[in-house]
Amino acid sequence: MRYLLNRLVFFIVSVWAAVTINFILPRMMPGDPAQAMFAKFTNTLTPQAMHALELQFGFSNQPLIVQYFTYLKGLVTGNWGL
Repeated sequence: MRYLLNRLVFFIVSVWAAVTINFILPRMMPGDPAQAMFAKFTNTLTPQAMHALELQFGFSNQPLIVQYFTYLKGLVTGNWGL
């Protein structure tokens, strides 16, 4: 029984570490991914349309901790984005 409990704890910690690294790495990269992604639409879309696209794809200016818990909630509930 103790062996299974140890394995379960290790599994939970491993999943949490992998999810956290998957969240942090893209945010540590230089540049703004939203601007890079939407650069081709800069001259064709209005600022309101650009903002609507950013909201649709989930880009936000919220604090990092709020983004992290929103990310975790999305993973748990199956809301993985577009």
